[in-house]
Amino acid sequence: MENFQTTFNSNTTLANEALKSLGSLFKIKKTKLQEICTGLKTDHETFQATISSQISQLKDELIKESTIKDSLALKSEEAKVLSIKLEASEKQVNDLLSERAVMRS
Repeated sequence: MENFQTTFNSNTTLANEALKSLGSLFKIKKTKLQEICTGLKTDHETFQATISSQISQLKDELIKESTIKDSLALKSEEAKVLSIKLEASEKQVNDLLSERAVMRS
């Protein structure tokens, strides 16, 4: 019976030591995983900030491009109107020159 008790105590001690060792290992792994998680959160926040910044820049550029496009469209319309007016003025000048030529002859 004493041999059984000695074996039981020895096995209990070994099991307790193995559990303590396993517990320590789990604590170390948990700490490392928490560090990785914190690092990933930081990286994610930095990435999100970068993406948000780039989106804001793209929106600003799009607004500028849209303003330029609208301005160009307006200038194009103005140029068309001026071109039509120029053609009408040239026609009037030619008509007047023709009338003058007829009157001189």
